[in-house]
Amino acid sequence: MRAAVVVALGCAAGAEAAALQDDRRGVLGVVGSEVTLRRKYGGEVVRSGNISFEESLHKRHLRAVQNLLAAAADPLGGPLPVPSNFSWSDRNGQNFLAESYNQHIPVYCGSCWAFAATSVLADRWYIHQLLSSNAQARVSPVLRLSVQNVLSCGNQATGCGTCHGGNDASVYQYAQQGGIPDDSCSSYIAIDTTCHEKQPVTDTNKPGCYTCWPKSDSGLPARCVAIQNYKKLYASAVGSVTGPDEMKHEIYARGPISCGIYATDEMENYNGTVTFAQPQVKADPKAGRINHVVSVVGWGNDGSNDYWLVRNSWGVTWGDNGLMRIVTSYNTGPAGTSNNLVETDCYYGVVDRYDSK
Repeated sequence: MRAAVVVALGCAAGAEAAALQDDRRGVLGVVGSEVTLRRKYGGEVVRSGNISFEESLHKRHLRAVQNLLAAAADPLGGPLPVPSNFSWSDRNGQNFLAESYNQHIPVYCGSCWAFAATSVLADRWYIHQLLSSNAQARVSPVLRLSVQNVLSCGNQATGCGTCHGGNDASVYQYAQQGGIPDDSCSSYIAIDTTCHEKQPVTDTNKPGCYTCWPKSDSGLPARCVAIQNYKKLYASAVGSVTGPDEMKHEIYARGPISCGIYATDEMENYNGTVTFAQPQVKADPKAGRINHVVSVVGWGNDGSNDYWLVRNSWGVTWGDNGLMRIVTSYNTGPAGTSNNLVETDCYYGVVDRYDSK
């Protein structure tokens, strides 16, 4: 469980993780504001009012409220039944997932929390569009949301994180408050910058959306300028799930989720040929520490073991084209149930609209 204090998250495995500052910080925080909750598949948080990300609301408080709501009448008529095998990477032969990215280039940046959350939001929007009854919506292109915008503007607005650590849940809050633009607005440079809209665009200041022009025929110098009107993806709510049942219901109902995980050297060296499990983690005193964030996109069985299908942000050369199979806690197969805490701390955003307002 995520603690009420700052939590470590290095977005790297083994020795890398030990050498880096933790890459997930804080928890969902609501201070001095009205909080409205409505029940949907494991609990969904709709927030209004002044939200502080410096002060933290302990996750157990949120879970207690969700448990009370769960005991009440569910307007949705209960959780959806889920199949034994399911993945958004292959739903009836169609891939609904955004591409896999590499947070480690052009330079190392501990931004797994931002990649996981923006990928989840992009996936969910694509799923929402493709399953829409609106024919025009079904031909909408896949979004590649700007991780750099999250690092620069999201952190400035909400304190969601930097290249030295961050919080995937806060990215969904940022999408709820101000929206996240496409990557073509602010391409990934893997560097922390400010986000001052009225100041010049420089190597250390990147506004929400900008572009650069060469020297003009009329004599204007080469320049980069902020763009004032552009579309962003907005979230209407932020939610959390824990454990295989809640995770499966949410994934099946609306799309992938982001989850904390304990990344190790063995996970870093995963080659995609087997279902991953690391039994020695249970005896490892460091194993209680989530130090990385991934997105969970489905589940299945390899013939012997039940697994989660996980998408990482270490590029397509890692694992099975950027994906990993890791055992579930319900697995009864020979690989066991040690899955590096991936079921303990998961979040998602409910996509709302892609618009300029």
